[in-house]
Amino acid sequence: MILDDSQNTPLIVAHAHQCLLRSAPPDWLAAQIRRLGEASDGRLAFACSFGLIQGDNEDLAWEAAARQLSANIQAQPSATPVRRLTRNSHPLRQFEIHPNLLQLAPGQPLYLVGTAQQIATRLQELHGLGIEHIVIQDQPAVSDVLRFGERILPLLRSQGLRKESPQHGQ
Repeated sequence: MILDDSQNTPLIVAHAHQCLLRSAPPDWLAAQIRRLGEASDGRLAFACSFGLIQGDNEDLAWEAAARQLSANIQAQPSATPVRRLTRNSHPLRQFEIHPNLLQLAPGQPLYLVGTAQQIATRLQELHGLGIEHIVIQDQPAVSDVLRFGERILPLLRSQGLRKESPQHGQ
């Protein structure tokens, strides 16, 4: 059973095999994983969802992010400040909260933005925090899913983070 982190800790620990954490900066994810992991005596696995925007190079990835998210970009004042990275290149990078992690406003989803290598590196970092499964959200285009399979999965396999499952029906 999978429960998300909006449920209370005793319910998650008593019934879930996996907890779906909201997309958040790595330091928050690490704290939640530590807290829930201790409460479950290490029996609980963790997953998280992210949007995915990739490009052949870093500049193209950020341009694709700007095109894809243009309707969502708003400079909204918030009661919950988000620590942002200081970047001088693409204007959208003002919303980068961690290398290759874009969040347009607090409480909104995070997007992995970058080249295949950058995204694989970020996924490796998330795995190091204890996240075993990533759910790609926002219904990426078929071409993005194929590029993920062709470019990022081989990098994850070479890092030992992805093992091939047997094909259905074989």
